[in-house]
Amino acid sequence: MIRPSNPSTPSNPTTPENPPTPENPATPSNPSTPENPGTNPSDPETEVKPDGTKVEKKTEVKEDGTKVETTTETKTDGSKTQTVVETSKDGAVKTTETKTAADGSATEKVSQTVTNTSGRAVAVTTTTKMDAKGNVTGVTQKSVIKNAGSSTSATVTVKKDGKGKVTAASASVSKTVSGNKVSLTGAVLSQLKEAAGQNSLAVTLQVKDKKGNTKYQLKANAADLKPGKSLYIYQYNSKTGEYVLVNATAYKVNANGSVGVSMSKNATYQLMSASDAAKVNRQILKTVTAKKSSASMKKGKSTKFAFSSKFNTANVKSITYQVPKNAAVKVSKSGKITAQKAGTVTVSAKVTLKNGKTKTVKMKITVN
Repeated sequence: MIRPSNPSTPSNPTTPENPPTPENPATPSNPSTPENPGTNPSDPETEVKPDGTKVEKKTEVKEDGTKVETTTETKTDGSKTQTVVETSKDGAVKTTETKTAADGSATEKVSQTVTNTSGRAVAVTTTTKMDAKGNVTGVTQKSVIKNAGSSTSATVTVKKDGKGKVTAASASVSKTVSGNKVSLTGAVLSQLKEAAGQNSLAVTLQVKDKKGNTKYQLKANAADLKPGKSLYIYQYNSKTGEYVLVNATAYKVNANGSVGVSMSKNATYQLMSASDAAKVNRQILKTVTAKKSSASMKKGKSTKFAFSSKFNTANVKSITYQVPKNAAVKVSKSGKITAQKAGTVTVSAKVTLKNGKTKTVKMKITVN
């Protein structure tokens, strides 16, 4: 109710010519007092659309000056969408949209912009799904930081189950650079962790040129990016799930929590901790095997030293082939074996991987 302009006198006073009636009480039905300051609601506006959808709109002002605009649409099947827009006196806006299905299940989406501890604006959208009994079945929070750093934007997504347990936390970061070198800075990482509410989250950095073209992708776990820690890089094939060696370089996280890399190939790369890298290295070494341990040849014929089908030459820095002097076969630098005389000999292939690890595999050749 709107306050009377003169609280000491009713806006419609009773007089002998205007006696009190139920429609014209002598005292306002909800007088404004210090104990009951009241709000300023508008009369709801209601309309019915041609399809039978009922639309109700209402506006009110809270005691703190916040303006609340509520729109409710109810369809003939019982489903409903309610949108509440709250605008505070400082201009901040919070929007809550609740969609309720005919069966009673609902999805609530709350959107607002906040300021993080780094002073950056963060647009946060929290989506909550509920079953027909009102039980929460899942929550997804998405935080968008358009200006996380120099030429850097980020989106952090956190998913929780109905009990509030985090099931996934990830960050997609986009950074524009002029060359191939990029740095994932500690200042940006701290904002990602703050938005996620935890230190462990999968970070994907999209490295782009000034035209917006992707140069390459860099993945890492934020929890691994600790000052003084050494990380190792691998190329990742999303189709096969395979990791491929790139080099033997240890990428050290500096004192402010930043790490820099430079890649020239448009591919997806993964930075790993030493323990994770060791596991991948062991798997790669296992693939360094000969296709068969022995073979027979006739004099004058040639064959190729063959490796297992799991062997990926992209992991290899070099291969050196050897046979004893005056052996029954000779072997070229490329692994071509040529039978020269009758006898039995072992051909060795020393494989040096891009991470510096070596392994020697052998094949026994019998020349008839």
